[in-house]
Amino acid sequence: MKPALELRLLSWIGSVVVAGAVAAAPGAGPAAFDGMIAPYHEIELAARSNGVLSKVLVEEGDAITEDQLLAGLEDVKETLEVEYQKQLVDKRASDLQVAKELLAEDVGSRDEFEQKQVEWKLAETQYRLAEQRLEEKTFKSPINGFVVRIYKELGESIQHLEPFAKLMQLDRVHAVLYLDQEYLAVIQRDQAAEVRVPALGDRAFQGQVEVVDPVIDPASGLFRVKVVIDNPDLVLRPGSPATVSFRPAPDANQ
Repeated sequence: MKPALELRLLSWIGSVVVAGAVAAAPGAGPAAFDGMIAPYHEIELAARSNGVLSKVLVEEGDAITEDQLLAGLEDVKETLEVEYQKQLVDKRASDLQVAKELLAEDVGSRDEFEQKQVEWKLAETQYRLAEQRLEEKTFKSPINGFVVRIYKELGESIQHLEPFAKLMQLDRVHAVLYLDQEYLAVIQRDQAAEVRVPALGDRAFQGQVEVVDPVIDPASGLFRVKVVIDNPDLVLRPGSPATVSFRPAPDANQ
């Protein structure tokens, strides 16, 4: 049996832990490696605009859905601008319709009609830009998942690109592990794997290799592997140590 490998594994929360990897020799059959459970997606939801938080609609631990409104910045000026630009679009559209009718009756000129077209298109563009500025005052979830951290309170100011909250998708998770380079030819993408978490006893979770990092760290001689596991009942929690056993990959020549 190969001696235990001491691995420096950077966990999802940014702390460094030591994980042992115990395996059979490459190609000798299933191997067991130590790793860590990590969220499938982890997002620092950032502000798209400067402003002051006027509403926070979620709390830490809340389940959220994709496109759900989580919070908003003060937007009185942006709302008024949208209303003004909408009225201007309606006015330009009316002017264009009149110019079109006059042109059809040979009363108006084509130059005047084309000028009204340009004015209407410009008004439409300004209206869409105003809507975008208003939209940038909101925080919406890009995933189905959970609110893990909220960094700003109601009434606090936030700057452009400053994080407001941390979100995680947990109905699927990754088991992340770092292997010695001698296993690079053994572990393959889509290879079946079995994942166990000590805190959950003998329960085994079926997973599949999703990422085999093609880059070997020159300092440690290790490469990263990510195994994806369905987690509908949310029992697999990020930060938990895990043991991963790989099933032999099918022979491509068979």
